[in-house]
Amino acid sequence: MDDNFSDQGLWETRQSSVGNIAYGADNLTLAVASPGTSLTSLSQHNLPENFYLEVTLQPTLCQPPDQIGVLFWYLSGSDYHRLLVDCAGQVRLELVQGGQSFVLQDWMTAQRMQPGPFSANRLGLWVSRGQFQLYINDALQFNRSITTNQSGRLGLFARTISGSTMTVRFSDLQIYSVEPE
Repeated sequence: MDDNFSDQGLWETRQSSVGNIAYGADNLTLAVASPGTSLTSLSQHNLPENFYLEVTLQPTLCQPPDQIGVLFWYLSGSDYHRLLVDCAGQVRLELVQGGQSFVLQDWMTAQRMQPGPFSANRLGLWVSRGQFQLYINDALQFNRSITTNQSGRLGLFARTISGSTMTVRFSDLQIYSVEPE
């Protein structure tokens, strides 16, 4: 399934004092306007237990520790998985369960990732039978065991850590079902 962010009913948008989430030309833009603040946009897409997802992220304004994320298997604000990418070119995988965050893969420098503002990187998340693989620009970053028998919504995330503002565009989303081997 392809989502070019042209169907404005598929993603949550908002305008507030902490930032805006809005549709652009074939993208969804998250613009954080306050220090130490995050924005999340949930979609109508439901991810099955086994899937492959690709999305392009393009930060246009960020500081090295500021974070961009993909939430998957989102059940509630206290139960989901989160892949984080920072503007310095590092990645991290977390499980948030019952409101507590558990690190599945701690921060590591990504291979072949273009860090910083005005970069464009293609993220690939492959999940099948309790295995998670992260690809960035077609290069495998890591493989981790994760929970099985999960499904849930897809979300996108941005958070300022040291900067006071941050803007990131997401585009070219593709989601595929994966047949377990």
